[in-house]
Amino acid sequence: MTIADAATKPPVKVTHLSDDFFNKGKLTIKKGTVVNWKWSSKHRHTVTEYNGRWGSKGETKSGNFKHRFKTKGTWTVYCLVHPVEMRQKIVVK
Repeated sequence: MTIADAATKPPVKVTHLSDDFFNKGKLTIKKGTVVNWKWSSKHRHTVTEYNGRWGSKGETKSGNFKHRFKTKGTWTVYCLVHPVEMRQKIVVK
């Protein structure tokens, strides 16, 4: 990797989810950050943007999903299988 490659590579924030919860209810990140959700659990899960604009494909017991936040704002993500108990707010500054 060159210095130029490092300069253009976006920062990554890894977060986890487990059975019936996201490990952090709220993440605050900088614009351009990639959030990488990872999980391995007994139940199936998804990571889905509240309005359905983007999200992981299918319901799986283990996996990961990445999304790059290109604009400032606040987003809510949730699990389609557990929509009440599994929610997370992403604040992009």
